[in-house]
This record gives sequence, C-alpha cells and structure tokens, in this order.
Amino acid sequence: MWDPCIKAVIKSCPDSKIAFDRFHAVAAFYRVVDKVRNMEYQKASESDKEVIKGTKYLLLKNKENIAKEEPPRFKQLLELNENLAITYILKEYLKKLRDYRYPGCATKAIFDWCSIALESRLPPLMDFANTLKSTPVESSITLDTPSIQASLRG
Repeated sequence: MWDPCIKAVIKSCPDSKIAFDRFHAVAAFYRVVDKVRNMEYQKASESDKEVIKGTKYLLLKNKENIAKEEPPRFKQLLELNENLAITYILKEYLKKLRDYRYPGCATKAIFDWCSIALESRLPPLMDFANTLKSTPVESSITLDTPSIQASLRG
C-alpha cells in the first residue's frame, strides 16, 4: 500500500495486478488516523491537548466496541476537533466499502471516498487518497467479500 512497494511491483511485474485488500487498507489507514491525531495534538491549546491525549485507541475502535464510559469523551473529542471527526468518519466509511455488491458501485464509492479525503486538505488523508487513486489502470482494489472484486479505473 506504499508508493515504493507499488512502484517496485509495477517495475518488476508490469503485467501484474495490485490488490489492496480491506485488512491492509484499513490497517494502513489506522496509521493515517494516528498521524492526524498527532498533528492535531501538536497544534492544540493546552486545554485541548488534555482532551486529545490518550485517544489513539478510542479513535481506532469500532463503534460497537466503545465502552459504556467512553462516549462522553469521544463526543467531546469529535466536537472539539473537526479534523479528527473527519478522519474518524472516513475510517468508518473506508471499512464499509466492503459491503458493496456491485463492482461499479464499489468503484464509485472508492472514488467518492478519495474525493472527500482530498477535500479535507489534511496531508495524511490526501496522501492516502492519492495512493488509492494513483494506481495504474491495470491495478485493482479487491474488496474482500465473496461477491466483489472492484477494479479501480481512472
């Protein structure tokens, strides 16, 4: 999922297809979430830093795994920082891309996701979206459900 790896595969095996499975795409995006969180922490006031501090795993959790005592802090964090809220929403949206049953709809959803990430103007999100969008026409994104293999065509 990283540019050097993609370039090496294309150079060594030009006729091959590159597959970004859901697990590795989401795992790579978790690193993006942490980069955005760190960026926002560095820019924050002292009082805002107290809210952001210690939220790494809270932002990475699935919605259904957030403990009963965590929602007030989670809500405070997302209300306090729009960039973290956007990043969290995009994380959830990325995980839902696997639910599409038709390749054309899945491809459109991937491009829509990339457009939202690019509009955020957050460098880590933009880099991730550009990685997804810049894969050559011969490459593909595989959404790991039994019924979908969507090609990303540009």
